[in-house]
Amino acid sequence: MKNLIAFLALAASVAGCGESGTSSHVTFSVDLRDAIDQGVFDPTSDRVGVRGSVRPLSWDQSVMAQDLDDDGVYETEVVFERSSEPVRYKFKIEHSGRVNEGWEQGRDRLADRSGARSTVERPFDEPLPPLESTLTGDIRIMDEVGSAYLNRNRRVWVYLPPGYESVTSRYPVLYMNDGQHLFDAVASGFEWSADEAAEELISNGEIEPVIIVGVGSSEERVSEYTPTSRQARSEYRRRTGGPGWEGQYATISAPPLPLNIRVQDSSVEVLLPYEADWDSAIRASEDTLLLPQRGITFVALTQDNGRVETFSASRPDEGGRGEAYGRFLLEELKPMIDAAYRTDPSRTSL
Repeated sequence: MKNLIAFLALAASVAGCGESGTSSHVTFSVDLRDAIDQGVFDPTSDRVGVRGSVRPLSWDQSVMAQDLDDDGVYETEVVFERSSEPVRYKFKIEHSGRVNEGWEQGRDRLADRSGARSTVERPFDEPLPPLESTLTGDIRIMDEVGSAYLNRNRRVWVYLPPGYESVTSRYPVLYMNDGQHLFDAVASGFEWSADEAAEELISNGEIEPVIIVGVGSSEERVSEYTPTSRQARSEYRRRTGGPGWEGQYATISAPPLPLNIRVQDSSVEVLLPYEADWDSAIRASEDTLLLPQRGITFVALTQDNGRVETFSASRPDEGGRGEAYGRFLLEELKPMIDAAYRTDPSRTSL
């Protein structure tokens, strides 16, 4: 395939992956006054944070915001690597014991990190304006593509090069993951402009015409993209403290990370490593605590007269469906694409 690397380099550049440098300080400010008035947010028991696509943000755990002047507006500053690629993010209200609730509705929001400092300032769950489609060229969409190997159907986008309908040539094929982000911001809230990049490179003769197949990801994206599974697990040993679970602990493995547990009447709260706020725990049994908002389970390993001396902290298994995803691509999707379009089956890239 003529200078395919040139296409990938330009696509990465369009997405902003090629521009990085010094730090970008982004202040996230979320106005929760309407949410408080509507009973959506209780400042005495709920917390609010931001999750996102670029470290140190993640979609698994919130960076918490604080209301230092008690006016219903919560703020936090996050330091990113500077880049022209925006950060996808959402604010999330953390309700005790309700891990999957509290998300803002609709598509991801975007935060600029191209400058030294910027501020995101808006009400919680502010309605988003509609997006206009930016599809460029001849793009076909296959909805609900199923698989015998995977648990989720997915959408597939097929970009056909200029002149496809007027000739009988066969074309090399490039498969790309996370297809919902490739061509059109309407699909996911932002795009990597692969269609515009391909149109430009093909028209300028920098690459030969190519078919691009964008494979949409599913809710099991992490598992489908990884070949092995893992269970996040750590063991903690007591340092000081009182009866039962109450006390100060640290990880047994180096470097030691601190974890505190406090008990007040029937309530149990946990302060995780690197966190500033306590999480409410649930007593599943005398030997087990649950942090449902974090997906963490504590199990007592050794006790002395009812006092927990060591315990394990674990999250569920994740990953390990990479082989099944590969078989879907090779045995199901590729034959489907080869049968529907004029491909050169021997010239396929992923």
